[in-house]
Amino acid sequence: MEAAQKENHDLIGVVFLDDFSYRLRFPSYKIVSPSSLIEELDLCYNYSRHYCNNPKYWFEGFVSLQSSIDSVLIERITHHSVWDEMKSLSGVRMKSPPLTPTTDLESCVFFLVLSLCFSPLMYFLSQNVSREKRKLKEVMKTMGLRDTAFWLSWGLLYAVFVLLVSCMLGLLLKNLIFEMSSFSALFLLFFCYGISSICFCFMISALLKKPKTTCFAVFVLIFSFGALSLLTLINLLPAALEWILSLCCPFAFGAVARFQNYGRYFYLSDLMYERYVYVLIFDSVLYVLLTIYFDKVVPGKQTNNCYLEDCPSKPIQDCFIRMRGTAASGSLVPFRANRVSCILGLSLNIYEGQITAVLGHSGAGKTTLLNILSGLSQPSDGSTTICTYNISKREDMKQIREMLGVCPQFNIQFEFLTVKENLKTFAKIKGIPSKDVDKEVGVYLDTQANRLSGGQKRKLSLGITFLGDPQVLLLDEPTAGLDPYSRHLVWALLNERKAGRVTLFTTQFMDEADILADRKAFISRGRLTCVGSSLFLKKKWGIGYHLRLHVNELCDSERITSLVQLYIPAAKLSGQRENELSYTLPLENLNKFPDLFSDMDGQTDLGIVNYGVTMTTLEDVFLRLEGDETIGTEGEVWLQTMCVAAVLPAVPGKSAQWQSPCFVSSCISIPAFPFLFLPLCAVSQHHYSKRSFVLGEVLGLLGPNGAGKSTTVNMIIGETDLTAGEMLIKGVSAVETEEDTAEFLGHCPQENALWPNLTVKEHLEIYAAVKGIRKEAAAITINRMADNLDLQEHLKKPTKTLSAGLSRKLCFAMSLLGSPTVLLLDESTTGMDPRGKRQVWKTIRTILKDKDQGAILTTHHMEDAEAVCDRVAIMVAGQLRCLGSIQYLKSKFGKNYLLQIKVKGLEQGELLNTRILQMFPQAARQERISTLLVYKVPMEDALPLSKAFSMLEEGRSALSVWTEHVKRLYMCNGPVTALIPD
Repeated sequence: MEAAQKENHDLIGVVFLDDFSYRLRFPSYKIVSPSSLIEELDLCYNYSRHYCNNPKYWFEGFVSLQSSIDSVLIERITHHSVWDEMKSLSGVRMKSPPLTPTTDLESCVFFLVLSLCFSPLMYFLSQNVSREKRKLKEVMKTMGLRDTAFWLSWGLLYAVFVLLVSCMLGLLLKNLIFEMSSFSALFLLFFCYGISSICFCFMISALLKKPKTTCFAVFVLIFSFGALSLLTLINLLPAALEWILSLCCPFAFGAVARFQNYGRYFYLSDLMYERYVYVLIFDSVLYVLLTIYFDKVVPGKQTNNCYLEDCPSKPIQDCFIRMRGTAASGSLVPFRANRVSCILGLSLNIYEGQITAVLGHSGAGKTTLLNILSGLSQPSDGSTTICTYNISKREDMKQIREMLGVCPQFNIQFEFLTVKENLKTFAKIKGIPSKDVDKEVGVYLDTQANRLSGGQKRKLSLGITFLGDPQVLLLDEPTAGLDPYSRHLVWALLNERKAGRVTLFTTQFMDEADILADRKAFISRGRLTCVGSSLFLKKKWGIGYHLRLHVNELCDSERITSLVQLYIPAAKLSGQRENELSYTLPLENLNKFPDLFSDMDGQTDLGIVNYGVTMTTLEDVFLRLEGDETIGTEGEVWLQTMCVAAVLPAVPGKSAQWQSPCFVSSCISIPAFPFLFLPLCAVSQHHYSKRSFVLGEVLGLLGPNGAGKSTTVNMIIGETDLTAGEMLIKGVSAVETEEDTAEFLGHCPQENALWPNLTVKEHLEIYAAVKGIRKEAAAITINRMADNLDLQEHLKKPTKTLSAGLSRKLCFAMSLLGSPTVLLLDESTTGMDPRGKRQVWKTIRTILKDKDQGAILTTHHMEDAEAVCDRVAIMVAGQLRCLGSIQYLKSKFGKNYLLQIKVKGLEQGELLNTRILQMFPQAARQERISTLLVYKVPMEDALPLSKAFSMLEEGRSALSVWTEHVKRLYMCNGPVTALIPD
């Protein structure tokens, strides 16, 4: 042995275990271990090469030595030599397919399972559940959409997606890993898993409803069960437990993907013997059944079953819609047991052939009422019937939905479809026959998209509502965000379709309810306050007439007040502004009005330029019912608001922490990004003249939809780049001052830039911190601001539970924090009730009294501009048509009076028309909406106003055909309607 080692010879050991069993011990570098033989086969790609490990048994003498020992053993037992036969033996190498190492295959399966589980379905979850959140499904159900159709549409869409992904994965695996396997087997495996995953997502979204909760739950379940499936590779789980876990599709897929059981050959016949493939199919069916069950049983936001308060009601005449003791409630904060009543024992009748308006403050329960009638919410008690069908009975809801047309507070169109495609889609949902779809869509394309100013989203939602000629129309603030011209077109459309139908709508515009609705129902904090016609409500809760006088600098207000009270002792000075005096005159002194007006016309030294008188409006009734004692006192100043202006500290001038434009802009603008950016191509369509405004004044921007008001504001804040011209801020180019702009700008965007899960107080605290207000001062400011804007009781509510009006109040309050030098208010009062508007107006006027701040206010309504604006600019198609003070616009465009008369019945219209032409020969009837007649009367016919008023009162007494007259004046340039008192 020593000699062999010295000569570098190898030593080989033979170990005999018994007479016939032995072991050969060769050096490890000479031959491979039998335990790793299968692994080494994969390295022998060329079978003629000598360095392949497996043939070393032949070349290194292992086979020769084994044959020699075996020959000796055979000869010893048989006494016959076999050496000659052994010499003639030869070896031929057999080819064998390469095998993939087990460890590499397990890693491949692990990453394959993860990629398949995570990547394809998250988009589906976000899309489906977000649409659930937007209530599109529930709204479409009111139009006749079946649950099966909804789920099937999403299932077919993503089945195509899964089909494509399965094809790609099958091709990749066949070419890269399983070259000898069948593509059909791989494709079928992935397709079965994809379909079961879609059904799994359906089930989770129907069970949990909320998007964030659903996505998190699916992530955890897929990851957990996908990881558990890897344990089947090493057989660590009992068979019974594997069957139970396989009810979750990621586990079943991971278990069936044990390809090493088949080597590199995986055929369709192998898959048919794999039990987990059938488990995937069973899982899909199970998930579908559970989805249908959860969708009907698990309550969502639209199906609240809660307690109620009831109130007795007296039976009245038959009606089309009857509500008796109806109640509903909801939770303010998720995952809490406390519930707040939204509707309290409401009893109301709604009649066919009439338009009924539901009015009330923000959060009064108007939307909840319409949701109950449409089936979006379930009443907790009471009974509600629509044409003898009970909405609480599931079997009656099908008949009810066939006659409903619902326009919710949010827009219901599909963003990725055109106007025509949207209308066609919803026409199919409503069950309109295929042959009539194009005809029906064509009608509403003309009246809704083209005629109503270019297919704005709200108008499209209205067009969808009218499809199928529904017998019952439920409209939740249908004209919110529309310019006055479009609102009038909607009024005319509703009035044309009133006969034989039931129309119920909510609105925050009291003039809209006054003109359009036959009956008005006021709701306050979930309770029905009163129901009646305009005449009934005004007589019961009205305060008489409003006398408004436009005066010059020579005016003696005390002398004018004495003159008014000389004729009408009960008259009160209700408001006083720079160039205007307002008085309230009681109804019982109506016969003294002509004498008063004649005396004012004769005393030219009083400083009265002109005057006008209007009757009590529904807005006065609303404020009286809500307990507001400040009707007509817009000129008064709130002490608390003055305190707010004094307490709000300025933004630190040179603080690097707060001055950073990146920090301030990102913190303030993040929630507004989806709404504030406009397409760059739209900017070039606006052309802006050289105009300016100064500190201490409020500039109002009025104009129709798409005029360029919001684009102007976005250019000031830097969200939209200027393509031409120059904009100066504080005398310096806006480009040069871009870094310092955030210090002195306060912006209330058109869309609510709010985080849905944060409370009102948290929003105010965050914005106060961003603006650099100290914590102690911020607490005082927030409390006082909440008091002034009636937000105190809502401070702890998440913003997603707020009504539209309350959300706008919050955005307005946030724009005031930090005492900004310039306020940019983009339709800040949209959706607010009259009381909320007055609170905003007073706050703006108070803050700007010190002349150190200015504001730009965009609005569709002249009443907003009239209440707070020093100057008004009217924009049409991106250009300024006129710019000046309210009085300037009055003198320039106020050449006619507009006489509005409400008659008792439609049949009296012609008789009244004859009488009006006798009084005012040059008068021309402008429009007729229901029982409201509108005439344009030239000034030469109407003046003196005392004479005109006397003739109108004589005509009222003689004919008894009209119920009231209201004088208003319209601007005549373009579609913007301005309501200006004389």
